[in-house]
Amino acid sequence: MRRVRTRGALAGCALLVLACGCSSGSGKSAPNPTVAPTSTASTTTSSAPTTTSTTTTLPAGPSVASLILVTAPDPFVREPDSAADTGPTDLTKAATDDVLSPDAHDALVNAGFVRGYQRQWASNNDVSQNLFVFLYEFATPAGAQTYVQHWRGAILGGANAQGVAVPAPFTPIVPGSFGLAAKDATGASAIVLYAKGNFAVQVSVTGDPTADLTAPANAAALAQYQLLP
Repeated sequence: MRRVRTRGALAGCALLVLACGCSSGSGKSAPNPTVAPTSTASTTTSSAPTTTSTTTTLPAGPSVASLILVTAPDPFVREPDSAADTGPTDLTKAATDDVLSPDAHDALVNAGFVRGYQRQWASNNDVSQNLFVFLYEFATPAGAQTYVQHWRGAILGGANAQGVAVPAPFTPIVPGSFGLAAKDATGASAIVLYAKGNFAVQVSVTGDPTADLTAPANAAALAQYQLLP
């Protein structure tokens, strides 16, 4: 039987408690973070320069809903939007879901946020894994890159602020992307972040602590990458 976790439950997993957009959509507060493994790899938390956009109209081109992943790689099955408050994402929702950033609204505006979409899947076997994809469109490619750096900085900075070890990086297969993974006794998580054109993408996979989630995170991230213009 497939076990589906809402974003409130997902917030208790080792890495996702440090990730943007992990729990606030469910209306539940996140519990105290668990300890992520210590990484020997060096990391940086420097922020990319902000970009300001004065765009007030939607750009030409396909809608975000038509570009976000519909069918995830096995063993994931799509869940209804009501399962974790997914679906269309406006500026207010995107800022609310960026739970580690008190300045999320300003960061989104400065990066030129236009619109977004979120989607959830759950595994259809006994491994009890959950997958989220966040696809945000910005006015410029520079804005999308800026917000990917914001996401990454929020995860790494959140680890420092919460007093847990910095998540360990892994090498994703999507060009120019960042991978972060962690596990402890309560769960495991893997996240891939990247920008392609005007789009910023966050792929998050959570599951049992015995699982290596970098493979499904990589597979979903690549599938989403191939859908973008």
